[in-house]
Parts: sequence; C-alpha cells; structure tokens
Amino acid sequence: MINHPETLVESHRIISSLYLNNQELLQKNQELEQQVAWFKKQIFGQKSEKILWEKPNAQQLSLGEQFEKQEPVVDKEITVKSYTKTKVIKEDSNNNDAQGLRFSQEVKVEEILLPLPPECEGKEYEVIDTRVTHTLAQTQSSYFVKRYLRPIVKIKETNQVVNAAAKELVLERSFADTTFLAGILVDKFSYYLPLYRIHQRLSMSGITISRSTLTNYVHRVGELLTPVYEALIRSIASSKLVAMDETPIKAGRKGEGKMHQGYFWSLYGDKDEVGFVYFDTRALSAIKAILGEVFEGTLLTDGYAAYQAYVKTMSKVIHALCWAHIRREFFEAQESQPACAIQALEIIARLYQVEEEIRGSPPEKRLQTRREKSQPLVDEFFEFIRKKSTQLPLLPSNPFLKACNYAIQRQKGLIEFLSNPDIPLDTNHLERALRPLPMGRKNWLFCWTEVGAKYVAVIQSLIASCKTANINPFDYFCDILPRLDSVKMSEVDSLLPRNWKLSDHP
Repeated sequence: MINHPETLVESHRIISSLYLNNQELLQKNQELEQQVAWFKKQIFGQKSEKILWEKPNAQQLSLGEQFEKQEPVVDKEITVKSYTKTKVIKEDSNNNDAQGLRFSQEVKVEEILLPLPPECEGKEYEVIDTRVTHTLAQTQSSYFVKRYLRPIVKIKETNQVVNAAAKELVLERSFADTTFLAGILVDKFSYYLPLYRIHQRLSMSGITISRSTLTNYVHRVGELLTPVYEALIRSIASSKLVAMDETPIKAGRKGEGKMHQGYFWSLYGDKDEVGFVYFDTRALSAIKAILGEVFEGTLLTDGYAAYQAYVKTMSKVIHALCWAHIRREFFEAQESQPACAIQALEIIARLYQVEEEIRGSPPEKRLQTRREKSQPLVDEFFEFIRKKSTQLPLLPSNPFLKACNYAIQRQKGLIEFLSNPDIPLDTNHLERALRPLPMGRKNWLFCWTEVGAKYVAVIQSLIASCKTANINPFDYFCDILPRLDSVKMSEVDSLLPRNWKLSDHP
C-alpha cells in the first residue's frame, strides 16, 4: 500500500484535531466534576477550614476493626487517708440567685411581697428575716410612651399666661424620643431586624406608626451622624496599618425588577476602628477616594487586582496579603489533589500555630520568633508548591495548580509579615467586623436607594466600632444624638467611640 503525501497530511490533521477535541473534553469534564463536587460540599460537606490534627497515639476504630485483646489489669489495694468534705455555701447577693440567675444593676427589678404563710393567720408573729428568690420575666415589648405634663400658669400681676417649654427632641417635628431612635438603630443594624418587623412589633404592642415614618427616622439620624462617621473614616485612613476588603450589596433600582450592584468597602484601622464606605463600583477609583493620595503605611488585603494597582501608584504604601485567602484556595483544591493540598494546608497551619504562641508578646519578640520559626515554614511552603506545580501533569483548570499559581504570584505580599511584627497573618479580624453586613443582607435583602446604602454604611460603621471598643451601641447613641447640634466641627473627634469611652459621659 502506497501512502501519498496528501493522505499522510490529512491523517495527521485529523489526528491533531481529535487530540485537541479530546483535551477540550477532558478539561470540560474536569470542570463539571469540580462544579458537582462544589455543590455536594455546600450541601453535605464541611464548611470550616480547620484541620483536624491526628494524634499519633490515638486509637480510633474503623468498620470491622477491634482493639487487640489485652490482659485484664489487676487493681492493687492501696490505703487512702480518710477526710471530710465541707460544703461551702455562698451567700446570695441582691443580684445573684441560688439557682444560677445572674443580672447586672441595669436590669429593672420588680419587687413583689408575697402574703404570709397560712400558719400565721390569727396569731401574733414577728418577721425575723426575708428570703429572696428571683424569676426571669418579660413584657410583650419594652416600648412605652412618655407623657409630659406642661403646666399653664397665669401670672397675677400681668395677667400673662405662660406654659413650660416642650422638651427638645433630636428630630424636630417628630414624636421620637432619643431612646426610641437608638433602639431602631440597634434593632435594625445590630440585630438585623428589617423595619417592617420593627413595625410589626410596634403594632403588637398597641402602637400605631407608619413604616414610612420609621424609614424617615433612620435617614434623618443617618444624616445627623454623618460628621462623626466622616471623622471615623479619616481616623482609619490615617492609620499606619489598614486592612481592607469589599462585599457586594444590591442598592438602587437599575430597571424594572432589577437592582444595581454596589459594594461596601470595609476598613479596619490600627486603633481598632471599623468603617464601611459605599460605592457603586469595585474599581480602583473607589480605593483612591477612600484612602486618598496621602495614605502612608501598610495595606493588608486579599489578592484582588485593584489593590495591587493602587499600591503601584503609591510609593510609600506597603502591600501585605492575607494568608487565610491562600489557605482557602488549597482547601478548595482538596478534591482534585488531596495529598498535595493537605500537605500545603499543614504547613500553613503550623504558621498559625506560631502566631498563637506569640499572641500578646512584645513586638521585638514577635519579630524574632517569626524570623526563627515562620521564615523556614514560608520557605518550605513556596518550595513545595513550586515543585509540585512543575512536576505534576495537571491541566491549567486544575484547582490545585490554580492555588499554587495564585500563591506564587503573590509571594512578595505574603512574606511582608516577616519584617513587620504589627502585620497580622490574615484579615480575619476585618472579616469578623464586617459580618453584620452579610447577616443584615440576608434579612433586609437590599437597600431601596443608594442614599439608604450610604446611611447603612454610616450607622454600621459606628456600631461596629462600638463593638470593637466594648461599648453598648444603645448607650452610645442615646448620649451623642442629643449633642450633635451643639458640638463644633473641631470637636467631632471626641464623639468617636474610642474617644467617647474615655470621656466623662452619663
């Protein structure tokens, strides 16, 4: 049989085409398998990224496995010195109950005097003591109405009729007390109650008020708090270390049945202050508008490209990256390459063990320990992933290969924590602080307008900063809301949660 050149060329072309088609099908099949595995994991799998360390001496049975039969251990007789156990009875205070109820001085206590025992009826008696017990109770709601009685007085000498001035309110021409406004803010933004649920609670308590009025109250209070919020963002932007992230939010109508996609940009400063800024974009322009052109310090973020672009334009900004996001990539790659992914995760876990050892230590000790213990682990990690990414025959879409490339491309930012003891290993502190945003989003779903989204950022920033400063947001709002009109712009910083905590206030 004679093979003509034309026939050979056509055969090679067909073979090459089939090979390429086969590779595309293999890649597509792998991607579909990864999608199915991801959906199974979301429904049935483990959500936590914690590694369960295996103890070398632990004995755990598998199906059908039994412990080896051991000889029974004969107990030796020993003599124990006898003793008498004394039961200590603690005295009950006014705020402690023998049954375990504990409450602070702020809790309202209603005292009820019970009738005398029937044995005392018709007999002379003397009360020698009182036994106190407590029960925990509640009313349907804590709402109540303040009724102000304003005397109208006629002065006899001049026949002038005068009356007491009405109490000044935070919102003019409203009937909202300061405590009611603070309660709305805390219920909606700290306990994630939509306004329609607050409206239902009011109705069930016998109070009639329109939902639009509640919305109006939130907007007006958000506007009043804006100067304090802007001072908070300026304080965070002046930090030497800022952690930054973004989370999506539907805000403003885009069309019939559609909402515009916006973003809350989250900030965590080195003074334990938290701030959220709303922008309708996820672009570089939002970062520049928040941090400005004068920011000097360390920016701790995930691997989003917009942060890298911002750092390139700022000569005095150091970019540090989060190891938790790197760990997440390898955690998701366990289905494709379990052995390699687990080995990478174990190295990262040892990094976190070092951080646990030096938590609360002086900066010099943290830096020295990181150089002695963390530096070798970082070198081992990057050497391992470089070796595996070149040796294993993996497709470009393989999750493990993607995780390796993701970490290698960001190595410079990942090793910044080795030279600065103040840089944390991850942005988990920021993730915890911004949790109210996705939690609220699950309840009130979206913001009807972009103005409403901006007021959400204002109020949530102050509440989150109150929580990091261990302040009750309700007490904070009750104190600063009546004072907003009288505080000068040069003194607004005194109303920031961290400064308010140190000041004299009721």
